[in-house]
Amino acid sequence: MRVTSSLADIDFEVGAIRRENGNLIVEGSPDSTIATTVTITPRDAADAIKRLLLSGATWRFLLSLPFGGGRGGGGSEDRWAERRKRTGINKPW
Repeated sequence: MRVTSSLADIDFEVGAIRRENGNLIVEGSPDSTIATTVTITPRDAADAIKRLLLSGATWRFLLSLPFGGGRGGGGSEDRWAERRKRTGINKPW
């Protein structure tokens, strides 16, 4: 998956998932752009699940998966790679 913000564009692949101190910890795999750890509190998870369940976009996305709707972004990978080269984001320091 891709995480895009004003600070960086990150290729994020889920590595390990564990529970720690009542939170869910999601660590990026070694194939991710940078080492990443996401901490999800129970409140964060409940809010996200609620928003996902109430979103029409979520249901359309899920229903399109069996028909190839979840494959690629139609050239977005090339545009994203070009943007990374142009902006210098995520280059090793």
